[in-house]
Amino acid sequence: MTRRIKKRSVSGTRVVYESESVTLYQGDCRELPVSRGAFDLLLTDPPYGIGHKSRGRHAPIAGDEDNEWVQDAIKHSLRSLKINRHFYVFGPDVVSELTVCPTVQLVWDKERLSAGGRADYPWSPGHETITFGMYSPYKSHANVGAGAVRLRRSSVLRVPKQNNGRGSFSHPNEKPVNLMRVMIEASSQFDEVVFDPFAGSGSTLVAALLEGRKAVGVEIDSNYCDLIRQRLRSHE
Repeated sequence: MTRRIKKRSVSGTRVVYESESVTLYQGDCRELPVSRGAFDLLLTDPPYGIGHKSRGRHAPIAGDEDNEWVQDAIKHSLRSLKINRHFYVFGPDVVSELTVCPTVQLVWDKERLSAGGRADYPWSPGHETITFGMYSPYKSHANVGAGAVRLRRSSVLRVPKQNNGRGSFSHPNEKPVNLMRVMIEASSQFDEVVFDPFAGSGSTLVAALLEGRKAVGVEIDSNYCDLIRQRLRSHE
């Protein structure tokens, strides 16, 4: 059951939702104090730094002007991830050089065409990339990459993109909950904690709940924080 709490500030961020399973902060994730080893999995979809425009249906994404600052935010967030545990970061690769462990490029096959790309070309994007890796600052990391993984899987994740006939439902880059569930199930165990420093529409947090995990999210946009709270309340 959701527990109503008084909103409180935490070094530039504030808690806007809290229950036994999920905590949501509003603010810049770089201002969130992190304890080393606090989280078991990092799964996030940060701004891609491309100045995405949604043709008036959605407001511009905060911080999407460039992705240089995103790497600093991911670096800060990785400090809270347990050593030898996994991360998934959507979009351009801004994370592989932040760990000594090799990374793998996964492909999300949306099973439909997406808006964007050049209108004068015969090809339209139907996929996005995800950088997967294991966080470790140590040179010796052999035979520790399996972590909580139960099965080896294909690097192509085929999950239909959410669409109501006019594009994404509530966020210009909203990810399907079922897609996030696949990665959470693959790289964490029951009751472990999933961290999303760019919570967006809240798909990661909802997926964590559905998979029996706990979750912590940070979102800078107050409107999306309102959306996330609504989604979480419908699942708790």
